[in-house]
Amino acid sequence: MYVEDFKKLSLYQNSLDFYYAVYRFIDNNAMELSNEEKLKIRKMTVRIPVAIAAGIGQMNMKIRFKRLNMAKGLLEELKTLTSELLLKSRIEHEDDIELQYYYDQVIRLINSYFGWLSKNNKSKISI
Repeated sequence: MYVEDFKKLSLYQNSLDFYYAVYRFIDNNAMELSNEEKLKIRKMTVRIPVAIAAGIGQMNMKIRFKRLNMAKGLLEELKTLTSELLLKSRIEHEDDIELQYYYDQVIRLINSYFGWLSKNNKSKISI
């Protein structure tokens, strides 16, 4: 059975771009964020590309969907956290714009990947 090379997929590449954007965000706002907030954001950010890679490389479809849903949940949690920091005026709106852009890109790619998987699984079942 064929397993996709996760490194070539735009979903994984964009998750890495998001990862780097979050690290730039942390560096730009180092004085406004506590050490606990920085650590929490970093841990969540590292887990997103890992979950995507693990999901794409998985043969079992249930586990694949589970891993990708975990990445999606981490993205949602990270978006909520940065939105809270923005509302508390601890970070500037301009610093949040880049994160929102990459967040939207990765979420769209995950959703389109789910659609692609569902479409391909239905065609394999009907054969």
